[in-house]
Amino acid sequence: MAFFRQFLIVTLVSLFILDSEAKIITLINKCNTTIWPGLQVLLARQESEFMKGGFELQPEQSMNITTPPLWEFFIWARTGCSFDSSGNGGCITGDCGENVRCSLQNQFPNPPFTMVTISLGQESDVYGVYLGSGFNVPISISPNGPGSDKYNSSSCTSDLTKNCPEELKVTFNGQVVACTSPCLAFNTPEFCCSDSDGQNNCKATKYTKVFKDLCPAATADNSEQNSNMCSGISQYLVSFCG
Repeated sequence: MAFFRQFLIVTLVSLFILDSEAKIITLINKCNTTIWPGLQVLLARQESEFMKGGFELQPEQSMNITTPPLWEFFIWARTGCSFDSSGNGGCITGDCGENVRCSLQNQFPNPPFTMVTISLGQESDVYGVYLGSGFNVPISISPNGPGSDKYNSSSCTSDLTKNCPEELKVTFNGQVVACTSPCLAFNTPEFCCSDSDGQNNCKATKYTKVFKDLCPAATADNSEQNSNMCSGISQYLVSFCG
């Protein structure tokens, strides 16, 4: 059975890459400092170059990622990174292991970080900005190219590090570098959306209101759904700090 699953996944990856419906996600750095975007593909078991996240983007630099349909992505920014010539090192925020490349295997980034989610389907795509893992840089995602003008973008373009509640601030060398989520800060059922039986019980909190007031076009936490859906789009633009 394990061999069959691996064979099926490898076959599907090969077919998807050749698929004429492949889509392009453009990442552009509008920040005034260098960032290292992180990219992870959900439900993947077979790595390939287009799936590996971990590269440098200098200010105003962009990168195109060509991806097949039927995949789900997490995209975020890593900041304050330092890597040696072998790619070993780390980042102040959004780190995903001691390497410039983010592994697919059990290397979910270290929160807090601002996250873009994209789910590419056969008939339609779902995309959005999610703040449930906290915030490190402003970010937006929008459909791009022909037919994109009828769809909305999802974004958190306010700098939450400047408006972060004191108890959620994350500092490095005396500077606020991120705003963590209340679940990570307090680890209580109220803020982690679970009751005594471990069931999902998400309710809006005072922190949800802070995040929503500053970033109304983003999903503040699991107490709400604020994703966007579109169809017939082949290009997306993910902008960091813009």
